[in-house]
Amino acid sequence: MRRPGSWAASPPGSIDPRSRQGRLQNSELPDHRAWLGLPTDLTAESEADLDDIRRLAEAAARRHA
Repeated sequence: MRRPGSWAASPPGSIDPRSRQGRLQNSELPDHRAWLGLPTDLTAESEADLDDIRRLAEAAARRHA
């Protein structure tokens, strides 16, 4: 039985997502290991997120103008 306020599908920290990377062998589903191992440019990610927020705010302002 799930505890009140516990919304996680599994207990936090019980599953390492990286340990499941090789499970799609012999499957028609794509294997994303190559993508998960790529380095991440956090500055570029942040700038892209801020740009998305700016565009959303501008679109909302145009609708309510």
